[in-house]
Amino acid sequence: GGYTLSGGHTLYRYVDGTPPLNTVFDTDSWNVPVRAGNSYEASAYISSHRCIVYLIVVFYDSNGNWIQSIDSTQSGAGNDLNNGSLNNITGGNGDLSTYKRLWVHGAAPATATQALLVVRAVSDGVSSWPYQFITRPKFSLMAPGQSKVSDWTPTPPGGADSRSSS
Repeated sequence: GGYTLSGGHTLYRYVDGTPPLNTVFDTDSWNVPVRAGNSYEASAYISSHRCIVYLIVVFYDSNGNWIQSIDSTQSGAGNDLNNGSLNNITGGNGDLSTYKRLWVHGAAPATATQALLVVRAVSDGVSSWPYQFITRPKFSLMAPGQSKVSDWTPTPPGGADSRSSS
């Protein structure tokens, strides 16, 4: 019941009270190793209350310097999900079908060695207690010629590149 996935895990994050317009609250992953030039995808099933939520992949170099970010509203993906962002999508009763899946994809830049997955929520400045709910996050290599989100499976031990042969 409630807003958590039955038989699974759900992470949620919120802001107390009524935050000012465009208040950002992020939920970040840990850094994942990547190889420059390889194409990666990230996805997560999301529910949101009183905020807009989207997915971001941030690429860093070996010194931890930011190189590039790709978000679900810019990647050309997720057109069936409000062009990659979600506003007040209510997942509930423990049913995955009530969540929406966001997807972002792109190639790691030339000097990239690591990536970070971010689920970003932005408050509307009017509503109180905005929430984001996240379940089944995924970060993985894309198959050659892939043009849509792949089926969800847990990322293998060792990160997204553990399945790469190059």
